[in-house]
Parts: sequence; structure tokens; C-alpha cells
Amino acid sequence: MLRKKKYKFLLLAIVLFEGICSASSLKRWTVDDILLTEQLISTEISPDGKYVFYQTGFTRDGYPAPPSKFYISSICSGESVKLDIRYALTSADPKNKLFRWSPDSKWITYFANPAKQSTAVQVYRISPTGGKPQAVTHAIQSVSDYAWSPDASALLYVTVLPPSAEETAYRAQWGRVISPEEKQWAPRKQMWIKELKSGKIRSLSDTLVLTGSPQWSADGKQIAFIHTATGAQPQLFCIDAHFTEKVKQISTAPKGVRFFAWAPHNNAIAYITAGVEAQAYVNYHDGPYLLPGTLWLHDSDQGSICLTETAYPQLSRFVWSRDGKQVVFIANAPETATLKCYSRYIPLQMYVLSVTERKIKNIAEGMDFFRGGESITWSNDDSEIWFTNGEGVGYNLFAANVANGSVRHITEGQDCISLISFSYDFTQAAFIRQNVNTKPDIHAIDLPNGNPRRITDINPWVKDYDNEHGEIITYPSDGWKIEALLIKPPGFDPSKKYPLLLVTHGGPNWHKLNEWLPDWEQQPLKAYAAEDYVLLFPNFRGSANYGSEFIKTTHYDLGGMDFRDVMRGVDYLLEQGFIDEKRMGVCGWSYGGFLTPAIISQTTRFKAAQFGAGLPSIEGMYANLWTVERILHKAFDERPWENGAMHIQYSPLYYSNKVKTPTLIQHGEKDPRCPVGGAILFYKALKSYGVPTVLELYPEMGHSITDPLLYKRILTKNLEWFNKWLKDDTSTSFERIFPFEKYKSYHLSNPEQ
Repeated sequence: MLRKKKYKFLLLAIVLFEGICSASSLKRWTVDDILLTEQLISTEISPDGKYVFYQTGFTRDGYPAPPSKFYISSICSGESVKLDIRYALTSADPKNKLFRWSPDSKWITYFANPAKQSTAVQVYRISPTGGKPQAVTHAIQSVSDYAWSPDASALLYVTVLPPSAEETAYRAQWGRVISPEEKQWAPRKQMWIKELKSGKIRSLSDTLVLTGSPQWSADGKQIAFIHTATGAQPQLFCIDAHFTEKVKQISTAPKGVRFFAWAPHNNAIAYITAGVEAQAYVNYHDGPYLLPGTLWLHDSDQGSICLTETAYPQLSRFVWSRDGKQVVFIANAPETATLKCYSRYIPLQMYVLSVTERKIKNIAEGMDFFRGGESITWSNDDSEIWFTNGEGVGYNLFAANVANGSVRHITEGQDCISLISFSYDFTQAAFIRQNVNTKPDIHAIDLPNGNPRRITDINPWVKDYDNEHGEIITYPSDGWKIEALLIKPPGFDPSKKYPLLLVTHGGPNWHKLNEWLPDWEQQPLKAYAAEDYVLLFPNFRGSANYGSEFIKTTHYDLGGMDFRDVMRGVDYLLEQGFIDEKRMGVCGWSYGGFLTPAIISQTTRFKAAQFGAGLPSIEGMYANLWTVERILHKAFDERPWENGAMHIQYSPLYYSNKVKTPTLIQHGEKDPRCPVGGAILFYKALKSYGVPTVLELYPEMGHSITDPLLYKRILTKNLEWFNKWLKDDTSTSFERIFPFEKYKSYHLSNPEQ
């Protein structure tokens, strides 16, 4: 018996020793590791459901990560092959689908500009099985748009023409200025068709001013497009693809046509007409505001017929059912058109319209579509509408029953499902799946009732790192349930005291999702965790995915209710006993760059702060023609010249005399959303009160810092800043400028440099 006990003790000791050795052999995350993490940017299943094309990139190349690698993964085997794609035009925004499948799944097409050979952008193609890319177009002028014919035999493409003689002469006489009142010239374009087998090219039009992309009819015989004639509203036109008829004008809408789509099995075409805001004062960031719209149908027998008796606010697009008898769209209810409140306070709803009966019904009632309702697709039998939608910190795939309006989950839980795409016959789908503890990978699912299976293994090396642990928490605040993401450092011990970083998200109507991210909103998350920081990401009031009432609560109270929500989260963690109250920091970017200065001007509990692309002066947000002032105007109803006292009351700048927290301020010099002047004002104010403050302005940078070297600098500086003030680290790069001295000269890029 004694021998057995000794043997068990020996086994336990060996297991513990191996565990300790294994843990000690794991690597710690650094900023360099973050920059070298391959990030999934977009994914698209082939129409035949056999392949998935996806793009990845690295934040070592700037933020957000621009695509730099391109792969094809087999749905069946899961094997991935890297494609030899060069000189491609790319975008970090997955909504910009610069890469497209041909309808027969034989090619992936994209824009490219081999600068050494030509300055014009052309369309290229590459086989999903690999090989060398081939140029499809050889246009003299750059190609700006294209569309495959339904049978993949021809390519419609659009080229951008040089400036007109009138514009050239005007520019030569007057030069270029920035002025909303200056005469504007819309880009002139021309449409072409190339038959791929014969190589024959035909000009489809003369000079046009196109709005949106031209589209082929289902039978490939006609092409529709929106054209804006001089001094007129945009109208819908149609042209025969084989030149047997002249161009026909489909619409005569006094308010103009904003969107259209061909029916899937005939030559009927539906379109949306809507006016634009004509008031004298315009928010130039948003452009003209789209007024409530109506939906019309045109066919050769009946001409144009209005399908909606009333206009729907926020109606901007729709999706045809597979049989061409119904359309689905998301909009505000017609009766809300007269409400004089911010559109974000009005819930969006999903509607199904019977084209033949002209009847509309509301389905999926109760769903919050403000940041959701994405990837809308009809099921194979048109009985359901599938879409992705947010639920708090998660995103799931749903199906709405067309007959009774009920909604069912296709995926469950609080993982994040994103960028889902479906095969043409609705038998396969592919999407990205992740959560805070599971790295993002592409999953495939057999429709309609299969189980998702992972088909990629991106960044397999992360298993060699000592990774943090994340969890979702909730806590009460003023009668509301606040949801937050909590990240604990590797080897977390609840009996120890850890420094805390409160991370405030942008928006304000944005959110923190349950995602696996090495960096986020210019913050080196995994490097923070590796340095033993606990990270708290609260979805305070005003955040998306919690309903319109949750957003509306902060009306006339930015920096008030949300301040209380985040502080209640801090108090909640302090009650758990593992946070060191003397070592707490706060940070944020964009709206987080408003909430962070709002926080440190109302409490001295934080010992360090950092914010970027911020707006500490509300009236300062009006100091640029293209800023997102609508957030502030709609939140407070009045502009600075209408109620200056109110803007002072809610601007952290005017409470800077209460700030005691050492603050690092970062801002892009040419930020079009949040003017840089606010950062400079807050910096000067803190300096005048003797608060340890550093300001860094990044030349030529906008709202995000896309320069690779500057982005690495931001991640490094943010980590060093908190290490200095919360961990007494005297080895940081800030040591050479502290204590602050009076400067003999002022340099815009960095006053402390």
C-alpha cells in the first residue's frame, strides 16, 4: 500500500514537473509577434461550392492589415494552395470585393496594375488550381469596374475617360481648391464588352456618368445601368448586349434611381427611387442624406409599376428570391419617416414583398439589424431567408421563416461568425469562425443542416505561445445589464493582484466582439496580456448589438452614462479581488478617444491614460468639412453656434483642470473624421496644468495609422507608456524626455522628440 502511494506521488510530481517545464517553454507574445500574425481579411466560396478563395495580411504592413497573400482551399480536402498573384489592387475592407469568381468557377478575377509595364489598371484572372495570372483586358484607360456574363463567355468592363476639355481648361485657369461650392465634375466612363473566346471587343457606350455597377440580365441579352445626365437625377437605362436595339430609358423617377437588380429568371428589373436631402447645411462626411425610398418593378409588358404604397426610410437595397416572385429588404417602418430623431434610435426591420401580389409583411420581428442583417440569401426553396446578425459580443447565422416570420439559429453560442458566402445552388457555405480563445479559421458547412467543419489552419504556431484566457462577463449599471469581454493574462492566479487596462471602443455605436485578435484599434492586446495586464472591454450604453433603446439612452449624455457603465465594470472587477487599484490604466481610439479624456476628467483613479484619433473638444469636431459631426449633432440636437454652452458642458477639454492622469495622445495629422485640432488643444491644456503628457502627430496619416513603421511605433509606445506608469519600468523610450522640460522649439510631428 505504501509503495502504491509513493508511486502515485511520483507520477503526480512528474506530471507537475512536465507541466511546469511545458509552460516555461512557451513563448511570450511581443509586438513583433503581433505584427507577424497572419490575419484573415476576406473569404468567398466558389459558385460550384468546391473551393474557397481567401486573402490574408499582416499589420506589419499597416493597420488595418492590407491583403498580401492569396489562397485557394478545397472544400472537400481542406488543402490550401497559395496563388501567384502580384500587383493586385487590394483593400483591407472585406466589403470591397476586388476579387471575384467567374460564374462557372473556373477563374478568379481581380484588378492589377503591373507598374513596370503600364499605368492603366486592368482585369486579370487566375485559375483556382494555380498557374500564372492572365490579363483579360488591355484597355488604354484604367478599368474601374467589370461584370461577368451569366454564362462566363464575356466580360463587361468600364473604363475611366480623361477629364473633359471643359474641366481641363477650368483647372488650367483657376487651379484646384477645397470648397464645397466649387464646381464638380463627375468621372466620365465608357462601357465595353469582350468576348473571351474570340477576343473580340465592342464599345457598348459613349461617355457616361455611371452610379454603381452595370448588371447583365439573367439571360445575358441585356445590360442595365444608372446614368446621370447633366442637371438631371440619376435614371435607369438598358442596352442590348448584342446591339440589336438602341439604349432605352427605363425610369423617369423625379427623385432619381438609387439601386436596381434584375430578376433571376426573366428580364424584369426592380429598382429603388429616393430623393436626397436638399437642406442648405450638409454634413460632407456622409454626403447627401438619402430620403425614404419606394420600390418599383419594370417589365416589357407592363412598363414600370410602383410596388410599395408608402416610402420606407433607410431603404437602400434588396435581394430577389430564387424564383423571382419576392424580394427582401431591411428598412425603417414607413410611419417613422415623420419622426425627427436620429435614425440610429429607430429600429431597422426586415420586410418581404410579394412582387405579384404587391403585399409586404414584416418578418424576424425583434431582431436588432443596426449592425447586422448581412450576407442575406434565400434558401433553396425560398422558404427561409438566411443572414448573419449580432447578438451582444457574438455574431451568428440565422434563418427567418418567410411564412410565419419566426427566426431560428443556424449557429449557436457567442462565437463570431463572419463573411459567410454560399454556393449558387445553396448546398455549401463557407465562413470565418472565431472567439477570444480560438483563432479565426475558415469553416465549411453542408446546407441546409450540416455541421460546420474547419478547413484551414492559419497561424498554427500560436500553440507554442503562452496565450491569455478570455471570458464574457455581465454586470449591472443603472438598471441595465452591461456585457463585457474580460481577458486574463497567461497563468492567471486569482489570489494575485494584477494591473488593469480599461479599453474603450470606438463608435460610439460600435462594439467589442468575442474575437481572437492580437491587436485591435491600435492596441497591442496580446503584448499587454503577456505583460500581466488584465484587459476589460465593456460594451457600454450606446454600443451596437443591444437594441435601439440601448443606443438611445446616451442621447444628450455622451460621457455620462457610458462613463458610469465602464466605471461600474472596473468596480465589479475590484470586488473580485484580483485587480491592483493603484495600477489601473485607460485607453481608446476614435470615440474611445472621447470617452478616455471624459473618464480622466471625472476621476483620478487611473494612473495612466492613452487615447488616439480623439475628440476631446466637441465643437472641434466641426472644424473639418468631412468629419463625423453627425454623431455629435444627432446626440445633442444642436450645433456649437446654436448652443455653445452645451458643447462646452460635454467637452472633456473644458474639464482638463481636473485631470491628474499622465496621458499619451496620438493622432493622424490628416484625420478626416476627427480633426487633429482637438488633440492639440487637449495636449496644450494638460501641459499648462503640469500633467505629464506626450503628443504624437503622424504626418500624412488619417483616422487609422496605415504606415507600417508608425503603426509599430504606436503599438510599442502604448505598451511602454503603461509599463512606465503602472509597472515603474524605467527602461522605456520615454525616459529620455521625463521629467518634462520647457521646450525651446515646437515641432509639429512630435513636440517631445
